[in-house]
Amino acid sequence: MKLSLRFLLILTPFLLISCGSENNHPPKIEGTITQFGVYKRTGIVKREYAKNTAAGLISSSIIEFQEQTTSLSAELEKGFGFDYILTTDSDIASAKIDFVGYHPPITNPRGQTYEIDRFSRVIHFDEGQYNNSIIHGFSQEWEMVPGTWKLEMWYEEDLLLTKTFEVH
Repeated sequence: MKLSLRFLLILTPFLLISCGSENNHPPKIEGTITQFGVYKRTGIVKREYAKNTAAGLISSSIIEFQEQTTSLSAELEKGFGFDYILTTDSDIASAKIDFVGYHPPITNPRGQTYEIDRFSRVIHFDEGQYNNSIIHGFSQEWEMVPGTWKLEMWYEEDLLLTKTFEVH
């Protein structure tokens, strides 16, 4: 009889932990790339300060898809990236998404060299879905560096989307 009571006392905390953790799980977000390649910027809607980027800012732009490819030449006003859809099966209205770009070393006019650009955005779901694009555009001569460029999107510790491009 003592053995079964001890087993029950040891098992009880595990049951409580497993029952409680089911209700506290973080929302699940999934991503799908719907189109990728070269884009042309046709206008800028707004620019925002972004301290962890080589340029020091990010732009919200009007873009036009040009062609599907992962290999492109570096040219001013040319961009590359992807259109995406994020979905969630939970009832969250918004989420903080981290955007990370890995690239060859870029030295900006202030003399700072970057190999990683990072910024975050709070996105707002509409009926469990969010559609947008992430594009890296060449707007300055000093940004046009050949090599491998990779764009990623993260939600907390989960890699949602990634795409690699070769710039020459």
